[in-house]
Amino acid sequence: MTGQYNSPNSGQYPGPQGPGPGYPPPGQYGGGQPGQYGPPPGQYGPPPGYGPPGYPPPQPPRPNRRKQIFSWVAVVAGGTAATVVAALLINGTDGKKNEAVKLPPTESARKLESFDPNAVNNTSTAAPSQAPSRPEAPPAPKSGGKFAATDDPKTWPDACDLVTDEQIKLAVPKAGKIEKYGTIASKGYWKQENPPIRSTICQYTVDDDALNDELSPLKLEVRLSFAGDPAYAQSQYASELSSGQKGPAFMQFKDYGATLGMDAAHYKGDGLYMRKGGYYLQFTRTGGGSGTDASGKFVKGSDWLPTALPKVVPGIAAKI
Repeated sequence: MTGQYNSPNSGQYPGPQGPGPGYPPPGQYGGGQPGQYGPPPGQYGPPPGYGPPGYPPPQPPRPNRRKQIFSWVAVVAGGTAATVVAALLINGTDGKKNEAVKLPPTESARKLESFDPNAVNNTSTAAPSQAPSRPEAPPAPKSGGKFAATDDPKTWPDACDLVTDEQIKLAVPKAGKIEKYGTIASKGYWKQENPPIRSTICQYTVDDDALNDELSPLKLEVRLSFAGDPAYAQSQYASELSSGQKGPAFMQFKDYGATLGMDAAHYKGDGLYMRKGGYYLQFTRTGGGSGTDASGKFVKGSDWLPTALPKVVPGIAAKI
């Protein structure tokens, strides 16, 4: 009807309506006493002025789980590190209780390994600047003035006896100071079963007065690789010969055959390889040999060594 709005009476708004079926009576909400909102007195509720009445209280801020995890890991790691450090301080790195550290004896009190008859290490403990050194051993057996080595490495001659200072001066006429020291090689099928008792390697350091401002001292080496069975010595030499024949030109290969007093000899790559009877050995340059001559010309070791080194071979051949 005209002037009426949702009411049977014109111009009137609907008044408060009663609750519908299943709702609490007026003045009650959530089970409180009449005229009250929220839980009964004594129950948890918001403090005065904190949020509107009837709403649940605000929850406390949730902790940052990631920060908690990182903090826990840091604490555990720190504790572990402290434990490890404490254990090391108490027990040492080997798990044993720390004891006074035993320092090695001084060089003057220690017996040089190069003098040890049982040494098989390829590195000498005697520096080249020291007195000549070699393992102590009785003289090698000889026959007719020559060394008489057999398959027993204990009969092999000392490598330092194969090349003397006089022979070095045949290759280096203006050689000044010559220093040498011998060691027993660390390689060879005989190393463990029956090692030699004399040097199988002799290293020489030579001052060449013909060259000024040398890049490094001239270093030469004679190595006794084998002595005994001629067939075995031949097989070892043949393998090295084949390698030299196939090598590049800069290796300066040259086959001397038996012209140097050996049964066979050839030069390649700064060294001579030789065989006589059951002996198989090498005489090589291991360093230096380059410098400026008296005229100021720079001379490389590879320019003169291929001609100089073969002069030593006849002297070696005469001893074996």
